[in-house]
Amino acid sequence: MKHYVQQINFKNGTTVFSRQDLLNIPDFKRTQVDRNISEHLKRGGIFRPFKNAKGKEVRGKFVLKLEFRLSKPEQEPDPIPQVQITTMVRLCAILLEQTIVFVMLCSFNNSFT
Repeated sequence: MKHYVQQINFKNGTTVFSRQDLLNIPDFKRTQVDRNISEHLKRGGIFRPFKNAKGKEVRGKFVLKLEFRLSKPEQEPDPIPQVQITTMVRLCAILLEQTIVFVMLCSFNNSFT
């Protein structure tokens, strides 16, 4: 079941599966699908229950957990926004400049001793 669900996720980007979708798995009978769904809803499984806008669980719908998704979302947020990169570069330049000054002062003091 895990392999089939991940294939569909990779092809279509589908992350929410209904019981009817899972009943279409080849070589799986209805009881096997139901048993696998209940096992995969437990800890360590590939599904979590689907919840509506009010936070109530919807029967027969399941969401594929993030760690089992093979497709990427359409718009991923940039992990490090560009504004932070320029700030980091400036900080690195300031630290480098201060380190150079410190090394020069140390070598200047050592030349007199």
